[in-house]
Amino acid sequence: MRLAAAAAALLGCLSGGPACAEAQYIVEQVVVSVSAAPDGSGDRVGSVHSGERVEVLEREEDHVHIRFGSGQEGWVKAAYLSSDPPLRQQLEERGQELEQLHKQNAALQSQLAQLQRAAASEVRSPRHDPPAQDPELTHPDWWWLIATALLALACGFTLGWRLLDRRIRKRYGGLRIY
Repeated sequence: MRLAAAAAALLGCLSGGPACAEAQYIVEQVVVSVSAAPDGSGDRVGSVHSGERVEVLEREEDHVHIRFGSGQEGWVKAAYLSSDPPLRQQLEERGQELEQLHKQNAALQSQLAQLQRAAASEVRSPRHDPPAQDPELTHPDWWWLIATALLALACGFTLGWRLLDRRIRKRYGGLRIY
């Protein structure tokens, strides 16, 4: 069943019938004349204004057969059509998005201010005292850690110096050149 419907839709699109009409918009011109013939030589059927949405029914070289307004049909140059919505419409959409973002920003700013006030009041008056801890467990013996680190550093330096000395002597026949 679905295969038959898909095949019918594909056949309708390939035949260029109205089932496959694509939406296009008139580019930023003031008024575009619509004629009865594809080459523009026919009678003037009507006119469309910039930003008006039209349906493309058929394409023939650089002219397009369109349906516009109240269902009238006619031909215009393909250069007058654009698949992008008009700039005014895009600007209005971006303006609405910007307004929503400003509202979200204001709400987040107020939440942040509330959280900062709550944190500041909590710092000034803590809700509970921290539990007492054994001082020997909280402060390790730092001198032991520092002494171990210095000893490891000295051993690494000595080992590196000895290896470098051995490589230099091997390269220059047992002579120390430094």
